[in-house]
Amino acid sequence: MPKLSIIIPCYNSERFIGKTIESVLNQTFQDWELVIVNDGSTDNSVEEIVRFVQLDERIKLFSIENGGVNRARNFGYSKISPTSEYLHFLDSDDIILPEFYTILIGFLDSNSDYGAVFSNHTFINEIGEQIPTPNWGERLTPTRFWLREIPENDIFTPLSSIVLWCKMIEPMVLMQRKLFDESNRWDESFGFGRIGEGVILFSEFALKTKVGYLNKSLYHYRRHQNQSSQSKINEIKPLDITFNKLINSDFIKKTQINLISLQYRYKAYKISKSLLFQFRNSPMIGIKSTLNFIYKYFKSSRLIFQKFKV
Repeated sequence: MPKLSIIIPCYNSERFIGKTIESVLNQTFQDWELVIVNDGSTDNSVEEIVRFVQLDERIKLFSIENGGVNRARNFGYSKISPTSEYLHFLDSDDIILPEFYTILIGFLDSNSDYGAVFSNHTFINEIGEQIPTPNWGERLTPTRFWLREIPENDIFTPLSSIVLWCKMIEPMVLMQRKLFDESNRWDESFGFGRIGEGVILFSEFALKTKVGYLNKSLYHYRRHQNQSSQSKINEIKPLDITFNKLINSDFIKKTQINLISLQYRYKAYKISKSLLFQFRNSPMIGIKSTLNFIYKYFKSSRLIFQKFKV
C-alpha cells in the first residue's frame, strides 16, 4: 500500500494538468498513489488525464458533476487507499519540484510532534516562466501592541500566523492522514472561487498539532485567469467571511482565543502598510489617510490591545 496519497481536483485544466502529473511522476519519492477527480470538466481534461492513467497503474481517475474544488477534494479523499500515511491535495495547474515529497515527508517522519508541513513557493505564468512576484503572505504573530514577522528560518508556525492568512497555501501543505481523518474536512461552502478554506482547516490542525514551514521553494504556483474549480471569484471581503467562520466554528469555541482582537490588529497592520504607498503618490492624501487611520486605530484600542497568547 502507498505511503502517500495525492489528490488532484481538476476542472477545465487541459492546458496544465499534463505538466502537473509529470511533476508527480518525476518525484524522487515514488511510494505514492494519485487520485484525480474530474470536477465536471467541459474541455479535454479527461482525455489528457487518461493518457497517464494508461501509463501508470498508480494513477486513478474519477468523474463527478461540477461541485467546486472542495467537494472534489473530499470526494477524492473517499477514494484513496485505507492505509496511506500522508495526504497531499495538489492543484491541477501547478508544478512540484522533484524533491518536494522527499523533503516534506522526511521532515514529518523525523518530527512526530508535527502533523503538517508546508514549503515556500514561487509563482510561474501560463507558459511556466517564473514571475518575480513576492510570495503570498507573511508569517505574522502578535506582539503586545502590534504584529511581527516570524523569521524565515523558524520552522514552527503558530495558530495566530495561520489565522492571519500566512503563506500556508492549500496545495503546498503535506499532512498526516490521521490528522485529516479527525478534522471537519474541506469546507464545501468555499468551493466556487471563495478563498480562505485553508485558513479554516489549517487552524483546526494547529489546535491539535504543530505545523511546520520549510523555507525551500519547492512549489511552483501558476497564475492565470481561471484558477478555481469553477470560475466564480465573487467574494468582496474574504477576510471578514473567514474570520466569521472561525469565530463560529466548534473547534475555536472550545478555546479562549480572542479572534476579534486579532482581526482588528491585522486590518490595522495592512492599512498601515498601504499608507506607505499613498505617501509616495501623494503626500497630502497620505497625511490625511494616516490621521484617519490613527483615529480609528485608537478608537478600537479596546479590541486591538487585548493580549493574544496563541
